Amino acid sequence: MSLYRSAAIVGAAEALEIGYPEEPKTGLQLHMEAIHAVTEQTGIPVSAIEGVFSAGASSEIAEHLGIHPKYIDTTSVGGCSFEMHVHHAMAAIHAGIIDIALITHGQNGWSQRRLRGGGGFRGGGGGSPSQEMTMSYGLSGAPSNYAHAMTAHNHRYGTTPEDFAHIAVVTREWATLNPRAVMYSRETHEAGGPITVADVNNARVIAWPLTLLHCCLVTDHGGAVIVARPEVARSVKTTPVWIAGCNGDYYVFSEGKAGKVKRIRANGRARIAACDLRGNVKSEWIDATARIVTDPREIEAMYAAFAKKYGWQMAVGNFLARLSGRFHKRAIIGIHLA
Repeated sequence: MSLYRSAAIVGAAEALEIGYPEEPKTGLQLHMEAIHAVTEQTGIPVSAIEGVFSAGASSEIAEHLGIHPKYIDTTSVGGCSFEMHVHHAMAAIHAGIIDIALITHGQNGWSQRRLRGGGGFRGGGGGSPSQEMTMSYGLSGAPSNYAHAMTAHNHRYGTTPEDFAHIAVVTREWATLNPRAVMYSRETHEAGGPITVADVNNARVIAWPLTLLHCCLVTDHGGAVIVARPEVARSVKTTPVWIAGCNGDYYVFSEGKAGKVKRIRANGRARIAACDLRGNVKSEWIDATARIVTDPREIEAMYAAFAKKYGWQMAVGNFLARLSGRFHKRAIIGIHLA
């Protein structure tokens, strides 16, 4: 199933105050401020929202909004939860379950210190199974947990702290594009503005090998996004941002009567490896499943991706294939890593 352009992001907004607000706020306040802002931005009323997606609080948010959604999602797997929410929202829209989805987050990392003292992630609460298994090893928060993960990654894959420092550098680059970000510039914060890999590595150690600049800020933030069916997206007052797809498959094309195409139709088991232009294998083989793609939208997405990557070479190849009559005889193969 292809989700290509089956939905669009029609609005995105933040809470009224983010970063270090003068008056402490609750996570729910930050959610609501962002939701109000995105509904005002798009002209979509709260009553039209049919799906609510958040990292754990969707039922409470729906209750506070006074709505009875058809779809609830509380996927919570860390910072990438919201990318997954977009994927899940697209799937629900594509399946015809909902037309309009709300993805929302509100976190008062800064304010909670003032509301009840302390702050930050504490690893599961007293007596939780995760705490029982980790606290004896000195794991008491996100930095110490991720320090173990980072050293394991360094050992297994040969990466270095310098490699991970690039993540902090690029994240800061994004901050310099948002005037509301705490670290937008030296004017917004004494430590703001661009940073370098050297800056990250030379900052004080928090939990070896993580330094201060590897770690995210403890601030307040609320954000909300509305994802909508194409018919809805074309009717709102904002400009829709179409979502190309989320399945992560690899694509190739071949002559439709080739032996490998016949084998894939009979059995989707496959292996793939990186190779050079002559077909010499340059990496280990990886197990995968292969299928013949027939969905026109998925084929369109595949050709768009090829055109973006190969530019004029792809255009010339397609032109010659059309002249020879081979273009429409191609079989498009989708490959998913096992």
